[in-house]
Order: sequence, then C-alpha cells, then structure tokens
Amino acid sequence: MAGILRMDYAALDECVSSHLEAADMAGEIDQERRDARLPHGSLGTLSQSDEIQEAFDQAYNDAGQSLRDIAKALRSTFRTRITDLCAQMDELGAEMGRTAEFLDDAAMEGELAETLVEDIIRELIEWAIIMLVVSAATSVITVGLSTAAGAAVAAAKAAHAASKIARPFGVSA
Repeated sequence: MAGILRMDYAALDECVSSHLEAADMAGEIDQERRDARLPHGSLGTLSQSDEIQEAFDQAYNDAGQSLRDIAKALRSTFRTRITDLCAQMDELGAEMGRTAEFLDDAAMEGELAETLVEDIIRELIEWAIIMLVVSAATSVITVGLSTAAGAAVAAAKAAHAASKIARPFGVSA
C-alpha cells in the first residue's frame, strides 16, 4: 500500500511542477510586455497606424497562442495525472476488499478452532468421569482402595488440565 501512496504523491508533485512551469512562462510573457520599450530615436519616425495595428495584432495573437499552448499542456497533464490517481484508488479499493475477505475467512477459522477446543475439553471431562466411575466400581469389587485413590488422582489431574485449557476461552469446565 505504501507504494501506491508514494505514486499518488509523485503524480501530485508532477502536476504542481507543471503548474509552476506554466506560471513561470506566463510570468515571463508578462515581464516581456512590461519591459517593452520604444528604441531610441523611434519617436522621430512614426509608423503608419496600419503597421502599428498589424504589429499589435501579431503580438496579441502570439500571446494568445502561447497561453492556449500552456492551457493545453496543463489540461493534458492534469487529465493524465487524475486518471492515474483514480486508477490507483481503484486498485487500493480492490486490495482492501481482498483484505476484508481474508480477515472474514480468518474470523471463521478462529470460531471453528474455538468450537473444536470446547469439544475437546468436554470429551476430556467425560473421559475423566468415566474413568473415575469405572475405577470406583472396580475398587469396590476388588476392595482395592489404592486403585480408587489412583483413579481419583487421575480424574483430578484431568479436570485440572481441562480447566487450564478452558480458562482462556471463557468456557467453564
């Protein structure tokens, strides 16, 4: 994404540079107009009004053409840059859409993992209870108190392990 943003700044920088060039050219034209002076001795010979009008028309047309050229260059530059900028924004939007889809998939996988862990904890608890009942039943028949005590210890360890696993998920064992 950083590359796309750098490209946007580069496009804007180029537009600004083109604008500044055009402003400089317009400034030069204006400066030439302000600096225009009659050569020394030209007051002694006056030109015909038709010649003056022709020279004025030519200068006016040349200045107009220069301004049209500047405007055309600016329109072309800005149009190209804006088109590029819009295309980059479209690409960024598409990339954000793909990222959203990826995050949605990851959330579904997380929910699946949470359900799986809950199921495993329930199975462990059921297994511990079954082992305790079987051991107790066996110990009553054989009158082996040590077997019952061992089963009780195993069941307690299994319950302790299940509660450790369940605690971070907010599941009560």
